[in-house]
Amino acid sequence: MSNTLKILSKETEKHIDRVDKLLEAQTVEAEKRLSKKRQNRDHDRNRFFNNHSSFAPPMAHGAASGVR
Repeated sequence: MSNTLKILSKETEKHIDRVDKLLEAQTVEAEKRLSKKRQNRDHDRNRFFNNHSSFAPPMAHGAASGVR
């Protein structure tokens, strides 16, 4: 292989490595954002159901609840 091709090959490998690292960093950041969105969604859902008792299952009363 000629010297020029060796140099180009090394430079191409370096560039591919840099791109791989950037893509990995972007993937990690995207996963963090997605995780945060899921946490917020779950928190909002729980807050909604806690604040809107009509959506909660009915509470047992009287003899069914074991209260005398």
